[in-house]
Amino acid sequence: MYTTSNQSYGQFAHVSTAKNNYFSHGSDSTELYKSNPQKIISQQNNNEKYFSKLDYGTSLNHFDLKNNQKYTQKSEFNRQLESYNENISTIDTESLGLPNIGNSCYMNSILQCLFNTKKLFEYFINGTNLIESPNSYLTEEFGKLLTTTFSKSITYDNLLDAIYRFKESIGELSLTFTGYSQNDAHEFLQFLLDKINKELNQAKNIIEKYSEFKPSSSIILLDKIAEEWKLFSMKRENSIITNTFQGHLINEIVCSCKNKSYTFENPLDLSLDLPIYKSSHSYGGKILLSLSECLNEFIKEVSIPEYICSKCKQKGKSKKKAMIWKQPQILIIHFKRFISDKYGRLEVLKNPISFPLSGLDLQTYTHRDSKEQRGKYKLYGIINHYGNLESGHYTSIIYNEEKDKWIQYNDSIKDQIEKRDIQEFSQNSSEPYLLFYKRV
Repeated sequence: MYTTSNQSYGQFAHVSTAKNNYFSHGSDSTELYKSNPQKIISQQNNNEKYFSKLDYGTSLNHFDLKNNQKYTQKSEFNRQLESYNENISTIDTESLGLPNIGNSCYMNSILQCLFNTKKLFEYFINGTNLIESPNSYLTEEFGKLLTTTFSKSITYDNLLDAIYRFKESIGELSLTFTGYSQNDAHEFLQFLLDKINKELNQAKNIIEKYSEFKPSSSIILLDKIAEEWKLFSMKRENSIITNTFQGHLINEIVCSCKNKSYTFENPLDLSLDLPIYKSSHSYGGKILLSLSECLNEFIKEVSIPEYICSKCKQKGKSKKKAMIWKQPQILIIHFKRFISDKYGRLEVLKNPISFPLSGLDLQTYTHRDSKEQRGKYKLYGIINHYGNLESGHYTSIIYNEEKDKWIQYNDSIKDQIEKRDIQEFSQNSSEPYLLFYKRV
């Protein structure tokens, strides 16, 4: 379902000859691989054997980076900087790779996708946030890091300093992300968007305490109720974050007595269950799913045992169906790969999922009475997760529209991916964890 507040090295990997074959979540993946940088690996079921967990520990800070790690990351930085065209402006349209400062790949992968969200990029490049919100510490550090990452005149030390300042600002606001421990990319995304949204909130009459939405008694038509909800919401939240990522979700609740009621939500991402027991397809011995199957699972009708009908006062006789009411400009899809079994034990679902690179249509999943703007979606960002609960790694894949090319970011390392390979990747990969689509 939509959530408001709560990956795939192998096919595009450099070959490594290191001995160990696993990563920790956010591990230091900055060793430069001594292979052909354009080589594409397509052995889906043997992803992890090409990578090593470097022995740098999990609590690195600005003062104890080992020389070999800093050297290799700086070398990669210089390689990328040399590729810039000196004849264009001081701001490039292709971001640099981000050095890993100790278990920070979850952060780096999210930042690459957000930095390459065009509307967000333009907002911060223009410096709008500094004018609108003078008390936005985290937002300012985010904006500084973004502009630094795209600058053609930046030095490695400037980039590293900007990353540490941003990481420190995160730690001051959340104990979860303090220090250099392993973390979940989706949880970090939710935290970051929520905090920036609060710092940039331009709502004129911010409602500090929660108040229940109650439509006017004279309103009967659902689209009119939804419009009141929209206005109600804008009194609470109005920022570049809500205007870019926020969608509206409607929950239709129907009791056996025929009584209907509605609730609304304003999510920033769409979190989808994986219906692994319902698909009839398989790939590599695992059930092959599609994005459409996951979306169908999202809108299915479910019983709500604890719900008490407002009309007949009976408990457990109602069912709920969730659908999209307002489609967001930027659609973030989260696959629930980390789940608990019936005994409460966590496990990772590594089922391959196919998803479209373009032409994603949400018509089937949008409420029939909605008159909000609609459109099809084009993919521009992927966050991949490799490994398991004990050890894993995040990378990101970005589509650069201005240069018409796909780029993989493995912390500080970045390389172009052939279009035919990203097409194949989108059909049977088990690593995609988050997808970023823009409405076109």
